[in-house]
Amino acid sequence: MRRKWVQWTFSAIFSAVVIGWAVFALDWQAVGRALASAQWEWILLAVGLVFVTFVTRVFRWQALFFPEKQPQPALFSALLIGQAVNYIVPARAGDVTRAVLLNRMSGASTAQTLGTVALEKLWDIAMLVLCTVGLGLIFPLPAWLTAPVRTVTIGLAVAAPVPAILLWRRKNLLAAIDRWGERFFPAFHRRVQKPVENALDGFSGMRHPRPLAAVAFWSLATWGAGALINVAVFRAVGLPLSAIPAVLLLIVLQVGVAVPSLPGRIGVFEGLCVVVLALFGVGYDVAFSYGLILHLAVFIPPIALAALLSFLSVE
Repeated sequence: MRRKWVQWTFSAIFSAVVIGWAVFALDWQAVGRALASAQWEWILLAVGLVFVTFVTRVFRWQALFFPEKQPQPALFSALLIGQAVNYIVPARAGDVTRAVLLNRMSGASTAQTLGTVALEKLWDIAMLVLCTVGLGLIFPLPAWLTAPVRTVTIGLAVAAPVPAILLWRRKNLLAAIDRWGERFFPAFHRRVQKPVENALDGFSGMRHPRPLAAVAFWSLATWGAGALINVAVFRAVGLPLSAIPAVLLLIVLQVGVAVPSLPGRIGVFEGLCVVVLALFGVGYDVAFSYGLILHLAVFIPPIALAALLSFLSVE
């Protein structure tokens, strides 16, 4: 409880510092002019691409359920609502939410779903590392980015073999749970064994080439669409920027998820955009306007649709 209180306090202070800087350092008339002159057709394209990323993630998530096929409408609703919860509530509560929702909508095992979600996170971390390494070959990355990505890379190297090892030793693991559970925890070990078995089922798709290739393809498609969202908002505010800053911004915003902040990353999201775009000579006022538009495009439409889907499911 104390740890959560400290984290929330630090989050509030961190976001307040960024917001305070924005209030006193920005020329708000210039920000207003940049927002007023934004081209709405590009913003609408960005919003459309946001939902494209949800579609690509649904296809990827479906490929992780191997050999079963979960219905795409249920996957889409659970993913969208879960992501909206992640935007609003800290500690990745949306990941558990979508596992519970998918269980209610399609009967998928909650433990198996959480296994697929864990694999999904590993794939996103792998894409983050891949994009960072690729971009570093053609653009000098700042040290404040390479340091945390290096830490993430080490974490990936440690975590990535875990699903393979668990699958390889699946029978031994389940036998050990049965043997030691019966001996030391007879009251509830049977209740533990089945969820563990289901969770391991969530990793089973990685043993077969076809779902493995599908997951890789849809991961690339998801990150590609994410970069195109940034490009569309560049066009919306009249910035002549394209691939390199778009990918760099995508990487930084993904790393920024780990930065403590208020729900919705209020303040931090815009601050990260300002820091990245400053590397390309974009002024603070325009960069902040860009960050605000991108923030609204990425967060508000999915949250609104998730609220609608939640309301309809209750009805």
